[in-house]
Amino acid sequence: MSDQQNSSAAAAQSPVAQVSAVSLRLADDGQLLAELTPDCSEIPMPVSLMSLRGQLQDQNFAELWIDDDALQDVVVKAASGESGLVVIGERRDARAEVHIANNKRVVHVDIEPAYGGQPLSVKMLRELLKNNRIAANCIDSSLLEQAVAGQGSNHIVARAIEPIAGQDGYLNILIEESVATLDEDAQGNIDFHKLQEFVVVEQGVELARVAPHTLGTPGEDVLGMPIAPQAGKPFSFSAALTGAAISDDDDNLLIATVKGHPVILQDGVSVDPTLVLPNVNLASGNIDFDGSVLVKGSVASGYEIRATGDVVVKDTVDKAKIIAGGNISVANGVIGEDRAAKLKKRPMAIPVSMSAEGEQVPEEEGFEALQMGAYLEAAGDIAARFVNMAELKTGQNIEVREYLMHSRVSALGSVLLGQKGGRGAIFGGYSYALKSIAVNNLGNDAYIKTAVEVGELNTDGVKLKELRELAQKRRADTDKLAVVLGKIRRYEAVKPLTSELAEKSVKITKTLASLIAQSEKLAAAIVQLEQKITNRQPALVTVKKMLYPNVSLTLDGLGYQQKMESKALCLMNVAGEVQLSALQA
Repeated sequence: MSDQQNSSAAAAQSPVAQVSAVSLRLADDGQLLAELTPDCSEIPMPVSLMSLRGQLQDQNFAELWIDDDALQDVVVKAASGESGLVVIGERRDARAEVHIANNKRVVHVDIEPAYGGQPLSVKMLRELLKNNRIAANCIDSSLLEQAVAGQGSNHIVARAIEPIAGQDGYLNILIEESVATLDEDAQGNIDFHKLQEFVVVEQGVELARVAPHTLGTPGEDVLGMPIAPQAGKPFSFSAALTGAAISDDDDNLLIATVKGHPVILQDGVSVDPTLVLPNVNLASGNIDFDGSVLVKGSVASGYEIRATGDVVVKDTVDKAKIIAGGNISVANGVIGEDRAAKLKKRPMAIPVSMSAEGEQVPEEEGFEALQMGAYLEAAGDIAARFVNMAELKTGQNIEVREYLMHSRVSALGSVLLGQKGGRGAIFGGYSYALKSIAVNNLGNDAYIKTAVEVGELNTDGVKLKELRELAQKRRADTDKLAVVLGKIRRYEAVKPLTSELAEKSVKITKTLASLIAQSEKLAAAIVQLEQKITNRQPALVTVKKMLYPNVSLTLDGLGYQQKMESKALCLMNVAGEVQLSALQA
């Protein structure tokens, strides 16, 4: 038999390969190769994804980066009996990509873990940041460690060193407006004619000095460039000050140009000549004075005092009006109405109750219906021994020694009763203070209706909640886009992107940068608002002795009704609820 015949016979006896066998090997350049060769065994074993993954696991190739699409391609080719080499994966070192925020205030990194290659270390990440010109002062070692340990996307690793804003200039007052001379004798009696005396300054006296503003401390962005701080606002004396001028030798010093009474203002000190009167009555007529007024006696019913400075009354104010640009001090009391005379005119059918002073009080009409005969309004403080059926408005504090009865009062500071001695009681009427109310007794044992309000509605809490919800949404959007961008970049590492994917990648990158910038602005706004809320003074009512029933309290818009007698209490708005606690000595 010839050789050709022998070969033909052998070929006829050998089976034809229908599938391919697959062997795996790692090339020197780190590529993982699948070699397909015809499987001529009597019982060829088909290749599947499961069998390939088993081979990867058995040959310790599972830790490499594997291209799932290439694996599927090997299965198809093996089933068709094809031969050749297919790249199905590779050994990869860990990778990190640096992203600098548009405002250069923060640096993020996206980290892809190692696949059989060299893992990322803190040292390597720090070197990468250095190569990207990130300032060493801005790199946070703890954030580097967290990023390396956490892998993934959008890790913050560096922050700008924020500038420190300068301090505003401010005014140091070098004199006092008034001197308290509250003296008690051995029996505890007080001469209220000496409750408050004017301070009179001579010409040339130093009144106030300006502390200059500061420029602040510069910061540094993540690229090492300086960030200019916000300079403090300079303080300037008002050009409208009277009786005072800036010193020729010192631009920051204010001196008196006339002898008179100093009136402390927000932007300086004026010196007003003081008008001194024995009484305000028929003999004087109404008073309208550009300066301060001292009344050694009383202000009679129906008369009026208007002054740009302080008004001091050594005796009583009887159903009169006083308006002051400074403080009002009444050594004795303010009498707004002859209540006994009003009651004589009422029909006996109107039910009445008894006050603590034994007076009849109509229950049908509230304090709103009663006419307040006296009216006092001051930009500064109002102080009196007692106040009865009067309306008081002040830009600062109201201080009453004995009692505040059936009156309407409003203070942008505090309402203080008996804090320097005296009975210190509020009963009847309506009392409002922006900051706090402090009394010895609130209400009385006749349970007369008394209304007290402190503080204002808290709108900052609602705004903070809205900002937090918006920030959370921005973070969620950022995370979703970062995941999509990560998938695109992993695909790009294997094969070129299509034009559609490339355009999508650019859009996502721009959107991420915008979301990050928005998140940073929201974070700054949240911190600022949280600080404002933290520093906010909560509405506060303190009762040293007794809080009586039928007293209604409102603290920062929160209502509370007192239904029993309670001793020594402190009422405060705590986390949106009126909290009662024992008043500590």
